[in-house]
Amino acid sequence: PEAYGEHWPTIALCASGNTNLAAGDVGSFARGPDAIARWHDTLTGKAPSRRAVRQPIEVRWPDGSRPPVFGFFIGCANYARGVQMATGAVKQKGFLHGWAVSATIAGAAWQVLTGAADSDWQRGSALSLTVDESETLDGARFVLLSTSLHQLFGLGLWPFWADAAADGPLHWLDIRAPAPRFGRALPAILRGKPKPWMLADGSYRSGRATRLQLTLAEPLIIDGEPFAPDANGQLDVRAGPLVQFHAPG
Repeated sequence: PEAYGEHWPTIALCASGNTNLAAGDVGSFARGPDAIARWHDTLTGKAPSRRAVRQPIEVRWPDGSRPPVFGFFIGCANYARGVQMATGAVKQKGFLHGWAVSATIAGAAWQVLTGAADSDWQRGSALSLTVDESETLDGARFVLLSTSLHQLFGLGLWPFWADAAADGPLHWLDIRAPAPRFGRALPAILRGKPKPWMLADGSYRSGRATRLQLTLAEPLIIDGEPFAPDANGQLDVRAGPLVQFHAPG
């Protein structure tokens, strides 16, 4: 990114691994050698193409300990725990290991959905969050998510909501730990349509922003990869430069 400054080149994606979420939103040339041929056809006019513009999320380390990292979906607390559990399941093979991982995931899902307050999942992770210029909120979080994409996963799943007047390229979701009646809340969260009781005490919050300031003791997941905060536990999350994507029409 440093080579291009604020003016990135137009990007064409081949869905593979950590680019799948972005490719599902802005379009993809699929994968393999045929992808290059399809890409070439759109450049020569043999096939239709389309353009999309997005702002990637830019994550900065306030102490300057490393260069910024760019991505399209970030999360922490139980999201980080779930990603790391899934990554371990992929890296480790074998029948017995597969059953052990399945049992662990099943047990975690049961604890989460039943709202067992004494479980590690419901205890969450300590986090300090400032959204734009709002008041900083400290406390245990069940999950924190943010994306600058316009759609996720397909099937109409979109775990974000905001007032009609809300603005900003970053969609965010913040759930306090322990998450009250999470099993009942989950369908509404996935549709981005919270019930009134979910909003009454601020346990379930969502909105749009241009900047999130985090203080945390655990890694932040950026497009599937864990990144530790700086020496002070801080990360600065903001909207990056506008980027154009080229995709099949």
